[in-house]
Amino acid sequence: MSSPSQEPTPQVPYDASNPDREAAWSLYLTEATGNAVRVSFGRARRQVIQSKGFWNDPRGRPIEVRLAGFFREAPEEVLGALATWLKQGRRAKRASRLLDEFIEASLAAAPPRQRKRPSADARGQTHDLAELTQQLFDPGPTMGQPPAAAGGAADGAADGAAAAADGAAGADGAAPAGAGAAVGAAGALLPQRPPADPGRAGAPLLAAADLEPLGMPLITWGRKGPSRARRSLQLGSYEEDRHLIRIHRVLDQPAVPESFVRFVLFHELLHATRAAESQRNPDPERAGRRLHHDAEFRRAEARFPGFDKAQKWQQKHIAALLRSARSERPLKASRPKQLLDAALRQLRLEF
Repeated sequence: MSSPSQEPTPQVPYDASNPDREAAWSLYLTEATGNAVRVSFGRARRQVIQSKGFWNDPRGRPIEVRLAGFFREAPEEVLGALATWLKQGRRAKRASRLLDEFIEASLAAAPPRQRKRPSADARGQTHDLAELTQQLFDPGPTMGQPPAAAGGAADGAADGAAAAADGAAGADGAAPAGAGAAVGAAGALLPQRPPADPGRAGAPLLAAADLEPLGMPLITWGRKGPSRARRSLQLGSYEEDRHLIRIHRVLDQPAVPESFVRFVLFHELLHATRAAESQRNPDPERAGRRLHHDAEFRRAEARFPGFDKAQKWQQKHIAALLRSARSERPLKASRPKQLLDAALRQLRLEF
């Protein structure tokens, strides 16, 4: 295999006159890589190159490559770079750089998307994302007040959803001093309450200033209905262009610990804080080139209380979560021994 500095350009003819770009690209990449490749184009702007499959698949299945629509009119040198990148990955430095430059220029020239911002749907059947979000932030000096002192602020959550979507501070457009992230996911001021478990009682993990100047993202449960995922499951996502966090509905069930849902929220909020940081401190050298989960991100993520426990729970239950997402059947709440122990503890309490 050639070294990165000697990356060969595939010497394969490309029929630019063919109006069927998918067929033309598929034929070119098949000949350039020596492996069957099938190309399709989509509308993605985040994962602009997606590929799946196996080289020399024993069942003869092609590599499936899905590209953002702007690749349709890409010059032949970009097509050649893509063929090299498919074979060598990031080791192909020159091809990777050419692809990065083409993608960056294409995204900058693309018209802004006219996408409808979803309404807030934070309160699930089991878990309330608004409450769990508040627990990650510093809610200010009212944290120590008894719940009765907070009034009925939660009742106005639905009415304030539109204000939160526009980055407003709360139902009336201004948050009380120190309220921080008590404004947000459901769109209104959340009731203040003391921390309910030792994992939340220490220093706050995030602060409202971390999200400036973007403000609190809209946080909502994902769409209803069975998942089509077969081999992987995205438990949460952050869309920077819409400043939107979605949490997969498979986590909204009694068998999923509240602490784990809070961990997934924390992970996605870290992505939001990074987007906010790039707004506060623009760095042209790193624009579009920052790794999604680099070492700095992993260190920040590991600050979560119970990080190791959350990782172990995910590893143990991810297959069951995938089955639950596909079938819409709930996870088992607990094992029989745990149920028996709980029942015995209850009996001791009653007698």
